[in-house]
Amino acid sequence: MLLPIYVALVVASIFYVVLPVVGGYWSRAQWRRFRERLVQLSLAPRLSLGAWATQRGEATSELPGRYRLYGSMEAIEGENRIWIRSERVTATVDLGRSAFHILANERGSEISGARAALVERLPWSRVRVFPEGAKVFVGGAVRIEGGKPVFAEAPAEPLIVVSYEGTESTLLSRLIAGGRRDNEYWNPLSRVSLALGIGVMGIFLAIILRGDWFPTVIFLSLLIALTPALPLLPPGLPLFFGYLHFWRKALADRTIRDLLRLPLRYFVSGESVEEDGGRSAPLPEGGRYLMKELSGPPDEGVDKLVPRSRHKTERWIDFSARDSDDPAARHIAIAGDPEVLAAEYDRSALWATLASGLSLAFGLTINFVIAFVLWRLV
Repeated sequence: MLLPIYVALVVASIFYVVLPVVGGYWSRAQWRRFRERLVQLSLAPRLSLGAWATQRGEATSELPGRYRLYGSMEAIEGENRIWIRSERVTATVDLGRSAFHILANERGSEISGARAALVERLPWSRVRVFPEGAKVFVGGAVRIEGGKPVFAEAPAEPLIVVSYEGTESTLLSRLIAGGRRDNEYWNPLSRVSLALGIGVMGIFLAIILRGDWFPTVIFLSLLIALTPALPLLPPGLPLFFGYLHFWRKALADRTIRDLLRLPLRYFVSGESVEEDGGRSAPLPEGGRYLMKELSGPPDEGVDKLVPRSRHKTERWIDFSARDSDDPAARHIAIAGDPEVLAAEYDRSALWATLASGLSLAFGLTINFVIAFVLWRLV
């Protein structure tokens, strides 16, 4: 007697919940690996003649070195290779097995509260126009072919290639801020899944309408089929906007959390030492990265990160490079303890995610119940 309702629940669970959630986790994990790889590469040296010439006679495709390169597009070779020129060296990039990323512009600042420009990921085969002179960042394994350095995919060494605009000093933080989606659960798999689910539900409803089922069973099956649209109807619509609000807050909090942790990456290896009233850690090309508490706000011209915090503080932590021009070693000052603040933002993002899910669920439940009650009264 209730078989149509059970079938509708199973179909809705698969196409409206399980597949979109699987796609969301896959998308989130993919972008998390992108951000983690960027942090990993920021601890590698930049490619230069001196850096790779020492391994010229011993480096092979099985024994690559890991490097970064900031340069500009020089030429395209064949279908899958491009030439990148920097002040230090010219290298080939093999994109046969790698994605191509685009950071379109430097919109506002990733630390000012403005919405960061998102990184776009494309297969190289879809990059139709790539102008000469465009800025390109590449990081990953380098092997030697014919005496020339070649960036290419290697085991456990994914290649990152990004076409970007703006300055190199803020590139890493902009990529960390933009290397995520507005909503990972709205992805190609979820869109296909919803379309298929609506189609299957339509066929299923057409079948049960021809059968001898109770009107209540048919109506409940119809409501289940319309689950994706129910949160968009009043009176549950304000809760849908609440879901969007809390979801954006969770996204912003996770972004600030990652930016707070970014300057600390040099100090996690255990090689930091006390120096000049603070702590310093070695940089990959030599020089030191200094973390020092300031007696007041930093000087004008220094990039500042002023997070929201329940704990008001006048404490400033300044991070700066010494004896190094590495653009990844950014000079930035943070208002408060970055470790404590990052933990706060992590908790805040978790609560905001929970609030967004509850808002969506409550809105759906309210509309479902009201629709059923109104149908019974009519």
